[in-house]
Amino acid sequence: MALAALLSMLGVQTEAEGIELVQSSNAFLSDVRAATGTQEPASALRAVQSHAALTRQLETLTGKSGQEAINCVTQWKTQAEQAGQLATQVATLEAEKATAERDQYVAELSTSGKLPPSLHAWAKTQTKAQLEAWAKDAPDYTPGATSGAAPGEGGKGATAQTHAAGPTSQAHTAVSLDADDLETCKLLGIPPEQFLERKKFEAQNQSTPFAVNTTVRAGE
Repeated sequence: MALAALLSMLGVQTEAEGIELVQSSNAFLSDVRAATGTQEPASALRAVQSHAALTRQLETLTGKSGQEAINCVTQWKTQAEQAGQLATQVATLEAEKATAERDQYVAELSTSGKLPPSLHAWAKTQTKAQLEAWAKDAPDYTPGATSGAAPGEGGKGATAQTHAAGPTSQAHTAVSLDADDLETCKLLGIPPEQFLERKKFEAQNQSTPFAVNTTVRAGE
């Protein structure tokens, strides 16, 4: 009598069908536990319900059903990753282009006599726009002498001097950097040795009795 009631509860007709149904249910529950990572039947059931709810949301969002919805989401994920990679590549190309344009402008400034070799390293740390703003007021330099000035050494109203050597050699004056000079180098980010070269050049011009200095206002 009890067996008949159990078979009726299971919805089967024979004992063999009942045993097969129980074995199938046990196998299914084992698969559910493995898939959800839990051994507690109630926890496994909640995990399955959560997954089912997520699947329905994906189907509603994508307009697809079952595996097609999952494939659609996977495709979106791939496209998002590709978009991120493309954005990185574009940024790299733009940076390379900006560097190439800056380096070409540095070469142009050097050729035109605006940028002395002593300032090449500094120029490579600037953008092209920054160099263009600096070049508006930067004086021309005499080849063979360090006369270029990074921003801060000269600005509006800076002058350019051309030197014609007299019949005697230039006087060599002992020049060194004082505490104020070192502080200026620190503030402007200029290597002290470059600042010293500039200072020596100016001292030589001032101490040469046969020097002819032609002052040209920047921008004229």
